Amino acid sequence: MSLPGWCPPYKPHKKDQVTGEDVYCICKKPDGGELMVLCDGCEDWFHFTCVKIPIAYKDLVFSFYCPYCQAGITNQVQCGVCLPKTIWKRKCRLLNCYKECLKNSKYCCSEHGETYMKELLNRFGDSESESAAILKQMLKTANFESLGLKGMPVAKREMNPQLYDQLIEGDKRLDDLQKQLVMLHDEKMPSIKAMMDSLNKYQVWLKDVDKLLFQDKREESPYDLAASKKKGRGSKSKKIKTKSLCGYSQTHVIPCSAEEFVSQYTEESVALHSICCKLRCIKHQDWADIQRNAWEFEIECLENSEQRIQLLINIRKEQLAIQFYESLS
Repeated sequence: MSLPGWCPPYKPHKKDQVTGEDVYCICKKPDGGELMVLCDGCEDWFHFTCVKIPIAYKDLVFSFYCPYCQAGITNQVQCGVCLPKTIWKRKCRLLNCYKECLKNSKYCCSEHGETYMKELLNRFGDSESESAAILKQMLKTANFESLGLKGMPVAKREMNPQLYDQLIEGDKRLDDLQKQLVMLHDEKMPSIKAMMDSLNKYQVWLKDVDKLLFQDKREESPYDLAASKKKGRGSKSKKIKTKSLCGYSQTHVIPCSAEEFVSQYTEESVALHSICCKLRCIKHQDWADIQRNAWEFEIECLENSEQRIQLLINIRKEQLAIQFYESLS
C-alpha cells in the first residue's frame, strides 16, 4: 500500500534540529494545542487536520493507524500479513450527530432514534402507503428502545417484486461485500487457523523428540548424586540445563513418528527431513513464537476486516431498505 497523495515521505526524527523541541505528526511540528490522535502502531501523535480527519469525528476513533503504519513503513509486518487499518466506532444514524452508538443500537440515545424515524416519516407526508403505516406503527410502540435494535423493517419481495429485484437483488455493491465476507469466513480465516493448528501439533511432536533424545541426559547419574552428598549444606546444587533441538521447519509437517526420527538422528546431524537439528541455533531463534505472533496478528486484521465489512453490509441493507420504502410511496 502506498502513501496518500497529501502525505509527505516519512521522516524519523522526533526533535527539531534547530530548537530541540519535540516534533510530531506528518508535519513535524511541535505541539501547539491542536487536537491530536495517538497512532496505535508507531505511538506518535498526529494532528486531526494533517491526517484529514474531521474534528467532528474525534469521539468515533476506535483504533487509529497513521498513513506510514498503514503503508507498512513504520509498522513492519511479514510478507502475507495484512497491514493495519484505522477502525471507527459506529456513528449515530442521525445525520448531524457524531456520537458513538449505544451497545446493540444504531443510535446514541433513544431520542435520536425517535427523531431519525420521525424525519423519515415526514418524507412520506400524509401518505397512507403501507411503508408509511409501518413507520407510524413503529413510533407508537411502547418499548421504543427496540427501534435501535431492529432498525428499518426488512424489505419484502412480495410487496413489489419488480422493485425488489431491481433495487436489492441487483445491487452490485451489496453483492461484492457479501462475497468478501464469504471469502474471509470460508477461505482466509480457516487457512490461517489450519496452519496454526499444524504448528501446534508439530511442536507437540518436537517435544516428544526432545524427550526421547535428551531425557537421560537431564537426569543426574549415581556418581553425581554421591558427589552432591559430600557437599556442605550451604552449597547450591547446579541446575541442569535442558537440551532441545532447534526444530525449525518451513512446512511444519511431521515426517515420521518421534521414535523413528530419533533412530535416524546422530549428534553430527545438522538437518534431518528438512528440520534444523542444531542445539543452539541463532538463525532460527524463537522461530515458532515469531510465526505464531505473525499469524495471530493476521487473524486480528481479518477479524477487524470482518467487522468492517459486516458493518458496511448492514449500512448498505438499511440504505436499500430506505430507498425501497421511499419508492413505494
